[in-house]
Amino acid sequence: MTATLATLIDNTQAALSDTAATYFSDALITAALRAALMEVNERAPIHAGDLVTVIADQKEYEVTDFDTEAIAVLDVLKQDADGEDDEPLTYDAYTEDARVFFRLREAEASGTLVVRYTQPHTINGLDSQTSSTVQAIHDNTLVMGAAYHACIIRSVSRLEANNYNKNVSDNYADAAKKYRELFEKGLSKMAAEQVPVSEPDTRAWNDEWHGWTQ
Repeated sequence: MTATLATLIDNTQAALSDTAATYFSDALITAALRAALMEVNERAPIHAGDLVTVIADQKEYEVTDFDTEAIAVLDVLKQDADGEDDEPLTYDAYTEDARVFFRLREAEASGTLVVRYTQPHTINGLDSQTSSTVQAIHDNTLVMGAAYHACIIRSVSRLEANNYNKNVSDNYADAAKKYRELFEKGLSKMAAEQVPVSEPDTRAWNDEWHGWTQ
């Protein structure tokens, strides 16, 4: 698991050559880490899964009922306990009142559903979180993302009317570009991680439901 908030702050300040926190305070780096984590969760959230017991003839299920951190539904399958060839089911996912749901096109009579969905990464110590979920190998991605956002924040902060040296803001903006390149490389690697697979989906793009919303 990744480092705690305190460690990530120290590592980011070190990457910015400001271990004394003269220009990049703990509060500033915390804000920058929050922004970096938001991007991580947009591009490479946690891929989670759970088993849900079928309720006979019920089509609608709430994902946030069994995982309050769920963001979006990725797939719903009928579990094959013997052959492990889970059957993809046709469903519609939606949110209502900040809760995540899916509705099966056809209700199941019995069995178990395999529900795959995403949930956000957290950093231990950030916004009252008690665990860090990003893999340790991606620590540096968070650090580079925080360094990028920190430079952007510093650049903006130097735009006051009494700032007589425009080069200060420009230098921060230039540094931000370099950190952004490293952040993007890390994000790409995180987003490229493989997700679970099961029985290949044989539903055609032009099946009976194609264009039903049009």
